[in-house]
Amino acid sequence: MNLRAPVRAVSHMRFYKGEVLIEFRQYADSDATAIVFMAPDYSGERICTATVNITNERGGVTLPPDEIALKDYSENEGVRETLEAAGIIGATPIAVIRLPFVVIPIFKLLPEVE
Repeated sequence: MNLRAPVRAVSHMRFYKGEVLIEFRQYADSDATAIVFMAPDYSGERICTATVNITNERGGVTLPPDEIALKDYSENEGVRETLEAAGIIGATPIAVIRLPFVVIPIFKLLPEVE
């Protein structure tokens, strides 16, 4: 996954049993918004990528900069709750994209973080 350098970071939030630093980035091939959970010690360790780049999936969907495709399954369970608690997304997705093995919820970023 090719991501550009962080655009900005949000304060530390709880994810599972530890804290993470939430960074906003862009996917290099689509300019779509990417959200990455990083180690809170600024070591550069990536804990997980909270979003999915759906631009290249099944013909591609281009999301505006204020919308994200959320990866809240498998090893990313709990991402949705963390982003809600941080005030980054609302409680309800605005749409879903059905892929062969998973449903990806689309969320609008709340105005305070756009």
